[in-house]
Amino acid sequence: MEHKSPYTKARNIFLALFLLSISVVIVMVIFGPSLRLTASDPPIDANPDLLTIGGLVAIVSSCITSMVTFVGFVSTTILAWRKEAREKEDRELERKHKEIELEKARLDLEKTKGEQENQLPK
Repeated sequence: MEHKSPYTKARNIFLALFLLSISVVIVMVIFGPSLRLTASDPPIDANPDLLTIGGLVAIVSSCITSMVTFVGFVSTTILAWRKEAREKEDRELERKHKEIELEKARLDLEKTKGEQENQLPK
């Protein structure tokens, strides 16, 4: 069973929020001029390029959310990579440590056998 890092969960959340907010920006930029949020907005026929205050707020807030979630996604990805590299290095050091212990035990065993052979009467 593989252990999931908390960075992985955070990275996935940031990625989902980034994709959602960037989608809102795209929708608002493409369809924003044709969307009317209140009845008091001027008719679209008067100026089709007119962006309502609500549309502007939605675009700006979605852009800010996109930037923040993108930074969060990138930073958690980098942190996860660094953690994985540290864990890999720790595993390699542990493996080398075990190899040294095995070599030491083998040498002790050979030394003990040599001493026993020298003590046996001929």
